This record gives sequence, structure tokens and C-alpha cells, in this order.
Amino acid sequence: MTKLEKMLNEYDKAQASVDGLKGEISRLEMDQVRLDMEADTAAKEGDLTLYQAKRDEAKLAADKLFVCRKQLEGASCLRSEQEAKEVWREYADQYNKTFAKNWAAYMKAREALYNDFLALVHGQEAALAIREKCASCCGMAPGEISGSGASVLDSAFPLELIPDKAPVFMRPQIQTPDTTFYLWAFGADLDLFNKVIRLHLSR
Repeated sequence: MTKLEKMLNEYDKAQASVDGLKGEISRLEMDQVRLDMEADTAAKEGDLTLYQAKRDEAKLAADKLFVCRKQLEGASCLRSEQEAKEVWREYADQYNKTFAKNWAAYMKAREALYNDFLALVHGQEAALAIREKCASCCGMAPGEISGSGASVLDSAFPLELIPDKAPVFMRPQIQTPDTTFYLWAFGADLDLFNKVIRLHLSR
């Protein structure tokens, strides 16, 4: 068990004890008020025996309450701030080493994913350029945009394309989750993404 685990376990146990003591204190406070009232009522009614019994019960509740409050004072602090910081530094040093390694691996994977995405974009751009030449062979205008905002060639010369879910007419430029991230993280070519993914045109 590490120093941190030991400290946290002790804290959890102490906290459970504190919670239990607080509950007991609350119950005893209500008992004391009730018993004092019952003793007062018995005295007013002239019932000495009942008065003494209720008075003794109220005194016992008061004594228990005093003890519980003292226990609560002693359970409030387990470690000094310096001790807690020392234990934390030991944990954080190990965590930071693991984090640095995992973060470097993530950044490497993220860049590789970006490069894979760019390869898809450039591959689509090359296919779109060939499609435009093919359309020109039969007299179609390859750069014409349809009413939906994408190339008119999509219906005449269908092609598997990078998904672009948001309707083109609703936005001035590409805003898919992938492209938005790559534009922000890598400073990707906005014009390339707009032409190839959004408008389905080569540059």
C-alpha cells in the first residue's frame, strides 16, 4: 500500500467516524430537549419519581453529547498540510511520468490520424479531378454547383465521398467534427477542405 493509499484509507475511516458522530450528536441534542421538556412537565404535575427519571435521562444524554463533541474535535484533522503535500508529490511524480509517456503516444497517434485523413482528402481530390474531366468529355460543366450547394456531378457521376453531414447551404464553410479539429489542431488547409469535402470539387 502506498503512502497516499494509506492516508486516504485513514481519511475515509475518520470521515465515516465523523459522519457517525455528527448523526449521534444530532440525535442526542433532540433527546436532551425532549427529556428536559418531559422532566419539566412531570415537575409541574408533581410527579417526583417521573421527574427524577427524566432528569437523570436528560443528564445522561447531556454527558453523552459532551463526549461525542469531544470525539468529533479529535477526529477533525489527520495530517498536517506539509505531510499531505509530501504524499501528494510522491504520487504526482509517478503519475506525471506515466502521463508524459501516454500523452506523447497520443500526440503521435493524433498526427498519424491527421495524415491518414489528409491522404483520404487528397485521394478524393484526385478522383474528383478525374470525374470533372470525364464530365467535360460529354459537355457537362464540371465546376457547376447544384441547388444543395455541392457539385452537380454528384448525381450524374456518383462517388464515395468523405461524409459532410451538415447541409452546405446552412454554413459558409466546412464544419464537420473532423475538419474542425484538424483546422484547429494542425492549421489544416481550409480551402482544400471546403473545395474537396464541402463542394465536391478539385482545386
